[in-house]
Amino acid sequence: MSNSTTIVPLDFKKNRDESLAEYFERLDEYFKYENSANVVGRKKPRFPEKEGDWNTFWAQSRAWEHDFFMKKMQAFKHALNAISLVHPKLDAINIQYEGQGDDGQVEDVEFYDRKGKVINISSDDLIYKHIEEAGWWITQDVSPGFHNNEGGQGEIDIKKDHDSLGEWKCTCDHENNVITTEKHEVEMF
Repeated sequence: MSNSTTIVPLDFKKNRDESLAEYFERLDEYFKYENSANVVGRKKPRFPEKEGDWNTFWAQSRAWEHDFFMKKMQAFKHALNAISLVHPKLDAINIQYEGQGDDGQVEDVEFYDRKGKVINISSDDLIYKHIEEAGWWITQDVSPGFHNNEGGQGEIDIKKDHDSLGEWKCTCDHENNVITTEKHEVEMF
């Protein structure tokens, strides 16, 4: 029973009286944490009692988080199609992110047409903010906690799939930073 029976309110086209801002608000409301058990189809695992099975808990918790993420990705793909109605030339998006020392952020989001020409969408724009937020939770699924300690960085490329109408491809090229230690032993005398 890992799949939700609740239908995600994804379709923007059916609600032609709805603005893109209202559509994003509807998705945000649906994916609020208090609705998450309904979205995933099961409650998030709770910490075990004193002598509980921690390995099982962490495995179930990671699986639950991933299932919630996949529901959000499903909605995000539909949101990309909704954005395409507003920006019909939109063909690709590049999201760059980085983090370290317990702090991370999406550094930049760029939008492109099919010829690779930049589509100017301001960082104050609702579309930019929605893509930026989606970029953040994509990083959290690809490499949870990448921003801790030495951190990491990468970029997410989202492109229209021209072989399949209304479909998108998303790839993430991620790097984790690690400290290496080299030991040198020199006999002095």
